[in-house]
Amino acid sequence: MEGAQTEISQTSYLPVRQYFEATLQGSKFVIEDNFRPIRTIGRGSYGTVCVVQNTRDRSLSALKRMDHALENGVIAKRTLREVRILRFLNGRHENLLDIEDVYCSGGDAA
Repeated sequence: MEGAQTEISQTSYLPVRQYFEATLQGSKFVIEDNFRPIRTIGRGSYGTVCVVQNTRDRSLSALKRMDHALENGVIAKRTLREVRILRFLNGRHENLLDIEDVYCSGGDAA
């Protein structure tokens, strides 16, 4: 399940995060080291969603991998719109997940 380690350095005041690649049902996910992939729970026209477990506190989270999210302007706008709406609605409805983090894994994991 684990592939090559990828280190992404950030500005000096933020910790360096480690990532690994995992393939679940044919979809490649780039996942932060402190999460363990559980299973894929959904697939749609724009991407795939899987459940991951935080190895530190054992909490569950959903990870959405969006296919070709930044390849053209129309899809990039839809991606940004989805993130902004979900951030606006954080904690406002029991059926919506809160966004904890957003990151771009780069072009190689497409």
